[in-house]
Amino acid sequence: HDVCSFGARSNQLTSSSATALPWHIGNYCSALPSTMSASEDESRRYRWRFLVMSWTFSVNHATVTTPIIYASSVLVYRLGNYANAILYITTMLSSLTLAPLVNNHFGAKTGLLAGLIAYTIYVLCFALASLSCQQPGDDGEGCAVGSHAQWTLALAGSFIGGLGAGVLWTGQGAFFTAVVERLSEAEQQMEVAGQAEDEQDTQDARQRITAELSSTFAFWYLLIECVVKILFTVLQKYAMMKASSVFFIWFGVAALATAVFACSHDVKPVKQPQPLSVKQKTLSAVVLWKDPKIWLLSFTNLTFGFSVAWLNGYVNPNFLHEALHSTNFIGFLGALIAGLAGVSSKLFGCCAARFGKGPLVFLGAACFLLIACLSTITAPDGKGPGGWGWYILVFYILQGLGRGVYESTNKGIFGDFFPGAKGIGAFANSMVQGTLSSTVGFVLAATSRQDAMIYLLIVFAGLTFPCYAMARELQRRERNACEAGAGKDDSTDFSSGDEFSSQDSDTG
Repeated sequence: HDVCSFGARSNQLTSSSATALPWHIGNYCSALPSTMSASEDESRRYRWRFLVMSWTFSVNHATVTTPIIYASSVLVYRLGNYANAILYITTMLSSLTLAPLVNNHFGAKTGLLAGLIAYTIYVLCFALASLSCQQPGDDGEGCAVGSHAQWTLALAGSFIGGLGAGVLWTGQGAFFTAVVERLSEAEQQMEVAGQAEDEQDTQDARQRITAELSSTFAFWYLLIECVVKILFTVLQKYAMMKASSVFFIWFGVAALATAVFACSHDVKPVKQPQPLSVKQKTLSAVVLWKDPKIWLLSFTNLTFGFSVAWLNGYVNPNFLHEALHSTNFIGFLGALIAGLAGVSSKLFGCCAARFGKGPLVFLGAACFLLIACLSTITAPDGKGPGGWGWYILVFYILQGLGRGVYESTNKGIFGDFFPGAKGIGAFANSMVQGTLSSTVGFVLAATSRQDAMIYLLIVFAGLTFPCYAMARELQRRERNACEAGAGKDDSTDFSSGDEFSSQDSDTG
């Protein structure tokens, strides 16, 4: 195997070179598929490129999520929520229009790079805004009165960050889809001659790869975020550094990660998409709206968006401050969420490959639903969660588990349902759905309408699993119609059937 692999890798294995080997080895090499070793190398190469993207993306993004969770605590409370709302609504609009155009026209790597640069600018603007407080809070924490410069920097930075976020996450989805295609092709070539895969085997291989890559990305993404948030709290609380100073350090880290990614290799899709007009590229996300599955799969994104807004817009500055009498632990608790999500996402990836993604969707929805229900408790003495002390950690544990499903299983589901050229539009829609709900949530928090946010979180969490089951059943019927010879419309892709296990069929 080693001799033949070396020959294949260096393109030297010809009939003459095979006969130059001892006869038994030469005959063995001649009997092997000539593409086996080359395909193994190709598989390793694309996995490595995916890891480099995951690491640099994760480091840059971790520096951005820190300002988001500190916005309502470091800046003026209303400004922090408005800044986050602008960040998310700009992300939504960018995902719907700018992101498909950039990623379709320039490619996934260029889209990722543009998003990383915009994120770096966002961190710099937030660091400058945190220096522009005119009057600190009564307890010495936060900002009671912010200057005009603080409002300008925070809102402008959020706008730039939102433009980049839509392009960035859509580019990540396109990069993910391209790597899945490349690995699927490489693994098909590694099959022993005479044992060709049928269509079902190809679909199973694709589902296994999406589960593997989505869990791998989520693991590194969340692990690095966990480390960054722990470091922020350590530097602020124990090294006695000002929050603004740490944000400037994070700006440098984000810039370094962006530079490393700029020097990395790109991954092109197996099949180059047909040339599209600017209008078609821009509206690639909108054209999927006629597919009901894109709406039925939206509820995990919508629910996660509301839970993010509820936790960062209300729980952190209110319940947490009352329970622990400080907001210095926001970084540690954010790290707890990211750490739990990272570990659970890896576990969920293994479970999805074995048992299917349906049970995990149910688990994530249940976690978000519990967050909303626990928020309605008024004990003890009418204080609610603000009187629970350290038991308030239950909110962050549930959020971590729910986020583990969102970051791994949910992205794998979108990759299964919308492969190939549809990937950019599908992941753009995924970003639109999550950022829309977060925008609404932060606006509700800024206007002190907490009850409305809780009810919305309950409704969307309750609808998540039933709608997923409906999408799975709809896909099954479409697939059966195709197999029965009913025809296959160009706008429908039947190669994305997930696990189709007995559990999912019964649920549907």
